[in-house]
Amino acid sequence: MTCFMLGLTSEVIGYLGRIESHYHMLSLNPFVIQLVCITIAPCFLLAGVYYLLAQLTVVMGNKFSKLKPMQYSLIFIVCDLVAIVIQAVGGAIAATASAVYDSTRPGANIMVVGLAFQVAAMSLFQYFWYDFLYHCYREYKVNNGSGFNPDYQHVRDGKYFIHFLVAICVAVLLVFIRSIYRLIELIEGFTGTLASVEIYFMLLEALMIVLAVTILTVAYPGFVYGIKTDIVVKKGISFSKKKPQQPDLEKAAANEKLRVESDSNYSGRTAFDDDDQAFSGTRAPPRTFL
Repeated sequence: MTCFMLGLTSEVIGYLGRIESHYHMLSLNPFVIQLVCITIAPCFLLAGVYYLLAQLTVVMGNKFSKLKPMQYSLIFIVCDLVAIVIQAVGGAIAATASAVYDSTRPGANIMVVGLAFQVAAMSLFQYFWYDFLYHCYREYKVNNGSGFNPDYQHVRDGKYFIHFLVAICVAVLLVFIRSIYRLIELIEGFTGTLASVEIYFMLLEALMIVLAVTILTVAYPGFVYGIKTDIVVKKGISFSKKKPQQPDLEKAAANEKLRVESDSNYSGRTAFDDDDQAFSGTRAPPRTFL
């Protein structure tokens, strides 16, 4: 929720700066605000989506995911923060250069690096996301979902759960399209066609984000999980896998040796020995196995 609120707040501030920049075209501050805020806002939205994948990994079962739940948040949110910093620095440099009528190319190049890094991180995330969905779908088809986490069966049985998964797919795709558009726009430069024609910005930037936010709002996780459901994402982030415990071969061999010796001693006794001990009131020692 916090990530989504930060993203929406950044979008609102960015568009307010864009409106102000329209009426004061020579003013630096509104230009900087709209350039930086609108550019970095989707990073916060994606951070919220990354955590949703961590929760869904718990709901379905860790064995269907290539990463541990908390690793998704660690890896991709860190990537988002790196992308945010790079884009913000590039945007500030470009805006400052524009204010003094200098070349904005250096700042735009830095922003290109940040956006390219963001697109690469999103591509990697989508690989993990669709791989996770594929393994869950295969489990459902082959074993009718018997391998899913039984603790969250009530979440999976909800009538909106499948719609929730589809909503995440569509929202991520919309933000991905927007990011590719901004990347190409910055590669062309601020004087290029994509940057100078407003209709491209409204369709490929504003509309994509509006649709993504609307979808994520309608498919709010609380409606799907249930108000009283607490999905615990463990904080373990280790990438090492525990090795299965190997049997103690020496101990097993010693036990086997004692068993053979015990069987040998017992088999060497006769019925008369047993009768003598029974008559004397004593019993043969029982066979023991370690």
